[in-house]
Amino acid sequence: MVRSSRLLTFGLPLLILALAAAFALFLKATKPQVAAKPATETVWPVSVMPVQLGDRRPVVILEGQVVAARIAELRPLVAGPIVAVAPNFREAGQVAAGEMLVAVDAFNYEAALREREAEIAENRARIAELEADLEVDRRQLVRDEEQNALSQAELKRREALRRAGTISDKALDDARIVASERQQRVLARQQSIARTTARLEQAKAAGERLSSALDRAGRSLADTKLTAPFAGFAYDVDAAIGKQVGGNDRLGRLVDASSLEVRFHAPDEVFGQLLKGGGLIGSPAEVVWRVGSESYRFAARIDRIGTRIEAASGGVDLYAALPGINVETPLRPGAFVTVELAGPVYRQVAKLPLRSLHENSRVYVVKESRLEAREVELVARDQSDVLLRGQLADGDPVVLTRFPEIGPGLKVALP
Repeated sequence: MVRSSRLLTFGLPLLILALAAAFALFLKATKPQVAAKPATETVWPVSVMPVQLGDRRPVVILEGQVVAARIAELRPLVAGPIVAVAPNFREAGQVAAGEMLVAVDAFNYEAALREREAEIAENRARIAELEADLEVDRRQLVRDEEQNALSQAELKRREALRRAGTISDKALDDARIVASERQQRVLARQQSIARTTARLEQAKAAGERLSSALDRAGRSLADTKLTAPFAGFAYDVDAAIGKQVGGNDRLGRLVDASSLEVRFHAPDEVFGQLLKGGGLIGSPAEVVWRVGSESYRFAARIDRIGTRIEAASGGVDLYAALPGINVETPLRPGAFVTVELAGPVYRQVAKLPLRSLHENSRVYVVKESRLEAREVELVARDQSDVLLRGQLADGDPVVLTRFPEIGPGLKVALP
């Protein structure tokens, strides 16, 4: 009894294991067989662009800012209270060349001008008086010289008679006294003429000084009205009727609307590319000002190159003049714009989208449905395109599609 119980305890698990193994073998033997699929090569769909070799002139686009080439600080030329301000002389006001902007009280300057005019008239009268005196003295000198000549002749005659003993000593002495008096009269007249001539020269010199003073007084009177030196628009205006002003007070600034220009920075690579074309100064450009959804284009020309090259970037500032701009143009200093410049001409290059270029030196061409690498040189950039020169021929289909696995020998399919 005990023995059969032990057989049951150890035999039953073994039997179960045996049955499970047999069932597993049965399942494996009856499992359906799946036929293995043969390995297939991946075909990559790509888009291409045929190469067209030719002469290309890329457009260089740079960012810049509108600046004013000429700004005038408006200051009063004379001191005094402001009595008038032009309606256009206000913040952002547009003024014309020669327009009166501010008037200073002219009472003191008109009075000073009248005083100088009176002094001039007085001086002219003094000169006329001296000239008349001088004329009289000159005429009198002629008569005095005639009388002196007669007295000298009479003296010689009496000296001859005295030697002959026909007249007395007193008669000779009388002739000598008369001759001496006539000679002294001539000398006195000459001295008077000299003094009058000197006073006349002094009066004329004083007249010159008075004329200068009159001119200054007239200039000061004219300067009571501050006028616009050129057409433009005003800002930082600080002028009001009744305000006391002096020569150091600034009443505002005036921007010359006809001399706006664009300052923009050309990096080292771009600057070198522009210099390749030669004749950078004076070359045409186009300035694009974008305001909201609108774009405005202005013709420009390169006017000058900045005074120094930046050590960090090697680039330089360029200035483009904007001819034809006037006070009616809405463009203002401070506006951010783009500048489009025509670069140098590159001979026999291919123009392709930037995405076709790999590692800046390689493109892929489809050859018999497979990719073939071609080494190229990046000659220049033309906005979103590149100009390439190298192992390319007209009609070569260059791959534009980019994917991580791209490489030589891959099989591709064209759309």
